[in-house]
Amino acid sequence: MRVGLRFMCADLPVPAGRHEIEVMDGATVGQALAAYLEIYPVEDPLQKLPESMFIVGKNPAQIDTVLRDGDELLVMRILHGG
Repeated sequence: MRVGLRFMCADLPVPAGRHEIEVMDGATVGQALAAYLEIYPVEDPLQKLPESMFIVGKNPAQIDTVLRDGDELLVMRILHGG
């Protein structure tokens, strides 16, 4: 199945824009990110991802959220302020 990815303000140094990847049916957010990082390797991505949140479609998601064909996964950096 194909899944779209967008990175907004994430600490991952990835090319801007929408990316599509092919993942197996029933893949999770974590598996989709792993598949993406095989294409665009990032040094120590697990250190950067805890500061990010995931949205699938318009709904918040977790690393173990199951994706469906055509879903769009948005990775956003959690902003802190004060």
